[in-house]
Amino acid sequence: MSRFLYVFKPIAGLIPQVKRPERKLSFKERVIRTFVFFIIYFVMSNIPLYGIETSQGFDPFYAVRVLLASNRGTLTELGIGPIVTAGLVMQILVGARLIQIDVGDPEQRALYTVAQKALAIFFTIFESILYIVMGAYGTLTFSQKVLVVVQLTAAGIVIILMDEAIQRGRGIGSGLSLFILGGVAGTVLRSSLSPIKEADGMYQGALLALIQAAFGSPTVSDAMLRPGYPDGIGLISTFFIIALVLYANLIKVEIPVRHQRYKIPAKYPIKLMYTENIPVILIGAFVSQAVFFLSYIRRKRNPNNENPALNILGTFTYDAHGNLVPTGGLAYYITPPRGVTAVMDDPLRAIIYFIILSVLGAVFSITRIEIGGMSPRAVAEQLLKAELVIPGIRATPKQMERYLKRYIPQAALIGGIIIGALSAIADFLGAFSTGSGLLLATSITIQLLDIMTRERVADLHPRLARILGITS
Repeated sequence: MSRFLYVFKPIAGLIPQVKRPERKLSFKERVIRTFVFFIIYFVMSNIPLYGIETSQGFDPFYAVRVLLASNRGTLTELGIGPIVTAGLVMQILVGARLIQIDVGDPEQRALYTVAQKALAIFFTIFESILYIVMGAYGTLTFSQKVLVVVQLTAAGIVIILMDEAIQRGRGIGSGLSLFILGGVAGTVLRSSLSPIKEADGMYQGALLALIQAAFGSPTVSDAMLRPGYPDGIGLISTFFIIALVLYANLIKVEIPVRHQRYKIPAKYPIKLMYTENIPVILIGAFVSQAVFFLSYIRRKRNPNNENPALNILGTFTYDAHGNLVPTGGLAYYITPPRGVTAVMDDPLRAIIYFIILSVLGAVFSITRIEIGGMSPRAVAEQLLKAELVIPGIRATPKQMERYLKRYIPQAALIGGIIIGALSAIADFLGAFSTGSGLLLATSITIQLLDIMTRERVADLHPRLARILGITS
């Protein structure tokens, strides 16, 4: 095991944690608790930070709010950002082999979890301080700064523990996925059905604007293309991308398996979207935090974009809402041109962004299978543990791993590229929310329904679930 993990052993007892329930909770109990966690997060996202005025500063996260499940000026200001960043750092360290972990060793798995949670708390505090330094809340007194850091840190720890509670059998699915799904769904509904009227007299909601145009003024063409506002093209693109993601999730290779004792034939599916929504979250974390924070820091040292060396990282300007937006450099090319008009204005930017997201999707997807218990070796061990074997293949981990290597790495690579490409295309077409957010919400919904179906079977028919290798 890597020495890095041993560093966290002395503080393991100091890191707050959620234990697994003493008894196995029923499906109904987990559904109810999942809903309660969602309500708690929703309430937190509507409680404003005490002692500050957010209108005095700019919003560095405005472009990725949906992806990070965060809400400006509230207890969920940082959203799931610190947790995702901690996971990203740990994946990079494992991928670079700076950390070596035996997933079959309970002690090493426990220390890995402690290390990731400690990093998440660290990033919560660090991002809180960085927010203040960057002037996101304007000019604050020392006591106000301390108050903001305390509030954001406390809220961040609550979010970390809620996510852990859901994953430790007190809920269903993942807390991070649940919080993102709620945020994206809310954005799509507002963009489609908002009854607020803009200055031009059209409804803000794209669907309502189209209905309004169909029965009077303005014209349908005006409602179809409204730069800066939800429009008909964005509405159609949203459903188009959802349909593509649904179709991609149906593409799979089914490996024939058979139970060793009961001789029951079954199939183990390897989906094209093998790593599901994790690469999208990691792409968002990489773009929004690693590069954006660096660019913002450089922007502070280069306020007038006069330093050619620092301009390579990014040049910035303020938009009409007071948000700092990139106009050049690396930061400009890793942010999406939203809408058809923006793509036509700068096609080179669109091409570079498309390539970057496709590459990142492939990299994070491959990394995910190595450390997320999804590699050919891990799947082979899981099948054997469930007493499932592949007909015609010797029932040993090595032989089954060799067979699964024909499919799993390729599915992860191609699926990762598709995830990144679809995310970029959704942004280019102006789909509601963001490209990454929409892909996440669709994938999360599919994943959540699948988990609920499997766990319902495990709850009602535990013996059948054991035979089929379904665990809850």
